[in-house]
Amino acid sequence: MLNNSVIFIIGNKNQSSIKCQYPSLFRSIRGCHNPQEYKDKPFEIRKLLLQIFLNKIVKENSEGKIAVLIICGHGCNSKDGLKISFAHDNQDKTSLVIDSKIISEEIHKMNKDGFKCCGLIETCYSGKFDTSCFLSCITATDEKTSGNYGLLFETFDQVLQKSDKTYNLKQIFDESYDKKSPVYLKRFKKFTYNGVEMSIFDTSNCESGIGMTENTSQYFSQNKTILELGITRYR
Repeated sequence: MLNNSVIFIIGNKNQSSIKCQYPSLFRSIRGCHNPQEYKDKPFEIRKLLLQIFLNKIVKENSEGKIAVLIICGHGCNSKDGLKISFAHDNQDKTSLVIDSKIISEEIHKMNKDGFKCCGLIETCYSGKFDTSCFLSCITATDEKTSGNYGLLFETFDQVLQKSDKTYNLKQIFDESYDKKSPVYLKRFKKFTYNGVEMSIFDTSNCESGIGMTENTSQYFSQNKTILELGITRYR
């Protein structure tokens, strides 16, 4: 039986980079919750608003549907775990920063009621996110590395462009590592520095200029069976 997917995002869906550069993905997003919009609210109110959003996803998660939740922001490598800033500019001192455990713990609670959810974590140090709350999940990077921001957005968009019927998370992960894929060729360029081969991502994809990175995205799954998800367009 095909599991129809319903795609949601925690972060700023309407930033121009998502809307303009990744149209197939943008048209497939069902709903969005941007915590930054509520940065002046008390903690308990912000947590309640997150719960309301997740409950909305649960209501959509019926009749064989599986939620795909994208979490995007700026990851902070804290000794207490992954903290996420949701401001568009990571230098914004008014940015709301939350503990990623709040999100994963709320999803764990939903799972007790039969909730089924896959995840994509598009932040730096996203390997620190507790992915056990998802059926399967891709993190943009590991727990020690800053990310090549937009990597998962772009690979997800490419996968959706290639098929108008089905996809799975493993395809998104593989697309980011396939050295012949448009995303890999665009983002990763090899060069040698002091005799050591390194990779550099194109400055056109990095608002803050040149930065060095390795492709350290990771794929997690709680089941050996790859979930085939149906594509739903909303725009």
